[in-house]
Amino acid sequence: MTVDNLVKTATDTLAGHVIFGSLLKTEEKQYLMERGVVRSFSTGQVICRQHEREPNLYIILLGEVEVSEGGKNNKLVLAHLGKGEVFGEISALFRMPRISSVLAAKPTVVLEIAGDIFEEMLEHNQALRNAIIQRFGDRLIETALRSVSFLRYLPAGSLTKLIQEAALVSIAPGNTIVNEGEPGDAMFVIVHGAAKVLHILDEQTLPLAIIGPGDYFGEWSVMTGAPRTATVTALSHIEAIRIERETLLNFIQHNPDVRDRLDQIAHNRNNDDYAKDFNIGTDDHTQQSIENINSILDKNK
Repeated sequence: MTVDNLVKTATDTLAGHVIFGSLLKTEEKQYLMERGVVRSFSTGQVICRQHEREPNLYIILLGEVEVSEGGKNNKLVLAHLGKGEVFGEISALFRMPRISSVLAAKPTVVLEIAGDIFEEMLEHNQALRNAIIQRFGDRLIETALRSVSFLRYLPAGSLTKLIQEAALVSIAPGNTIVNEGEPGDAMFVIVHGAAKVLHILDEQTLPLAIIGPGDYFGEWSVMTGAPRTATVTALSHIEAIRIERETLLNFIQHNPDVRDRLDQIAHNRNNDDYAKDFNIGTDDHTQQSIENINSILDKNK
């Protein structure tokens, strides 16, 4: 295949894409093409790995790829994609960890487009952002949930009910998402945008962190029944996944592996500097938190 044919394949793919084709202007498509990099992969070579934060988008120009999840011992093949198909758009647009691994099923050539380019487009093309959220809603929620440490390694299909009951919410810049001291009624996973985490100590407001896509918060107060230990405020327009307290508790009650991971997280937080900033520090407090979690879950049986 000649260079001209490769370029034509990429151009035609963008033009016919369910989202990019109708919402990108001609000059925007040309902008993407000019900044793309043609890469080739031999059979069996990994293009991107599950859980990695690698925000590039790929257009298949030649060959075939295999999309899968899991490791060597529990690998599940999800799909095979061929010439003219696109993968990686969710990670590219929202900087989320990869929900699956992709490898070349045969010698393959792709056009790789950096995620930074799509980040810029999202900021200036509200219609594109809204269309992607509407078109890929369930897939976007699943990708976000897979970035949560205690949900990441659950088998395929186990998140179905949680995906159905979780909600995509929009938060305007400057709005407060959760307030320190309030009861925990939901946990959140950031899909797009950035937020600041603040904590009050001795009547002073201390900035603790800046969080972004793939980061989550609020699970601790939901699980323990304790008040929020920090305030989280949107720095930019945010798209986030909201999971109500009852939904999360019911899900964990029916997934013992998740409950075990939460117990382990509680122990690990004892030695975590970030956790100490949230007043989770002593062995007694850690053990009490675990007991609170178990008590709350038992009441939801």
